[in-house]
Amino acid sequence: MEKLDIELLSLPVRAIDRPSLSLPVLTSNLKKHGYTVKQHDYNMVFQNELLTKYNLSQLYETIIPIFLSTNFNNRETYLTLKAFYTLLRDVKKKYGFFSVEKIKEKMQQRNFDFFKEHKEADICQLIFSISGELKLYFKTTVYYCSFFEKNQVEEYLKNKYKVIIDKIIFNSPFMVGISIMEVQRTFSLWFMEKLREKYDGYILVGGSDVSLNKDKYLEENKAIDFASYAEGEYTIGKLINKLKTEDQDYTDIPALIYRTREGIKINELFEQCSEEWDEADYEGFPMDLYLTPAIQLLTSKGCEWSKCQFCMHWNSYGLKFRQKEVSKVIDEMEKQSQKYNTNLFIFVDEAISPEYDQQIAAEILKRSLNVRWMQMSRLDEGYNTDIFRQMYKSGCRAVEWGQETGSQKVLDSMCKGTNIRDAQRIYHQAATNGIISKTLMFHNYPTESIEDLAMSIKLIEKNGKNRFVKPMLTLRHSFVLKLGSPLAQTGFENKDNGIFARVWRPASVFNLNAKYISINNDDKVKDMMLGRYLKEMKDYYHKTRVYLTNNEDIAMDLVLINEKEKGTPLSVDVYQPNGY
Repeated sequence: MEKLDIELLSLPVRAIDRPSLSLPVLTSNLKKHGYTVKQHDYNMVFQNELLTKYNLSQLYETIIPIFLSTNFNNRETYLTLKAFYTLLRDVKKKYGFFSVEKIKEKMQQRNFDFFKEHKEADICQLIFSISGELKLYFKTTVYYCSFFEKNQVEEYLKNKYKVIIDKIIFNSPFMVGISIMEVQRTFSLWFMEKLREKYDGYILVGGSDVSLNKDKYLEENKAIDFASYAEGEYTIGKLINKLKTEDQDYTDIPALIYRTREGIKINELFEQCSEEWDEADYEGFPMDLYLTPAIQLLTSKGCEWSKCQFCMHWNSYGLKFRQKEVSKVIDEMEKQSQKYNTNLFIFVDEAISPEYDQQIAAEILKRSLNVRWMQMSRLDEGYNTDIFRQMYKSGCRAVEWGQETGSQKVLDSMCKGTNIRDAQRIYHQAATNGIISKTLMFHNYPTESIEDLAMSIKLIEKNGKNRFVKPMLTLRHSFVLKLGSPLAQTGFENKDNGIFARVWRPASVFNLNAKYISINNDDKVKDMMLGRYLKEMKDYYHKTRVYLTNNEDIAMDLVLINEKEKGTPLSVDVYQPNGY
């Protein structure tokens, strides 16, 4: 049997409505260059098994009560756990955990006829709510595994992780690579410590959280041998070659983090990959377990704008913005559609320009592909009725816009490069041509006043009730100041910045969320305003049975629209614009 070069893992917890792109793209690239690779999405495997009657009952009756009883004096954690327990209690009482398992299985069978019934549609939404709360379960359980074993508490994870480690030992890979986002960090670090107890090969970490924290991963975790920031395609193959030839000079490997006698070394990303990134290879991923058939596509890496003062996303990619030829993007769409029997696609770029959208739409129409797609974008002034009309004809049904705020003053202070007048025009023109607009917003940006927040609320209320916009209710999230962002640098380096009254670093090693008090400091009044707004909006959408999606179930917008267009009578409102 051929020796396995690397085994790639994605661990809890991520969304379960669609497969992620990072490992499949990396796997494709490594295979193309002759490396033997296996990849696994254990996040999906674990959550699939937890979303069963047996394991949900165990969580409700035993595990969460243990967490509650031992966190009573930790108020914040206790209240979060209590909310999870209350959710499980209400689901059990009203629907039963067996019904949750059955609806999940129907979704995996791509049978969405159940949306005809109010009850079953409600259960679908609750599945994603439970999945969102499982983040807390995975984060908490790692601290209790020894307790569960010592006291012989029957619990899912304490045995499951051992099975995974045994499989890795059996496969005997030269290297194990683990992709880590912030929400995966706690579980991934714990898992690597357990893996190191049995595995004597190399352990490498990568992913967006590593790109942000870099050397902290090696400083704090002896189980880790190497870390790769930015894109692993540049790093991993060269590293494997060096290790196999016992060449310990790693200085020419771009974006590699490693230990030397002098300390931890971080190589610069001094080499830009000249080739386009590869089509995603999902071999090894449990494609039949994801709750929708939607596939993600990536047309670009980086952000063409890259000027927003609050943003850190540019850290995850290479030296410059790059974009694929449209024909190659639609080649991948066509291949994945045939291979996985799906017509649902999500473009997950930071943003797609109006000009590139025109090219996407034209290429899809030229090939007469029957697809439904959505994307994320900036409220760029270049969008117009003609572009939206062509996008709709090609199958575009929704766009998530980075609105951020309803105040022009705050947009300008963010260096967002957009304006409210264009935003309003775009929402109207998109709706007129059948495309759902979804708004990504937050409150309490340091330059935001009470009047600015009132403008944000007014913008969403007006456009939401006119069906120009399908709100995601993200305005409820308070702005998070990220270390390393231009805004944070301003706060720490310029004491007379006119924005912050005080700013200080987080206590945790890995926490990148700086603490601050803005000069405005209107938090209490804003909280009251938001509380009233959120209650009114939630009541309105609940009364009209609108299916509101969030980060856990983005793909459901496409699923529901697709079902509606096939003629399935729905018990929920997809909230398409009037006339569609």
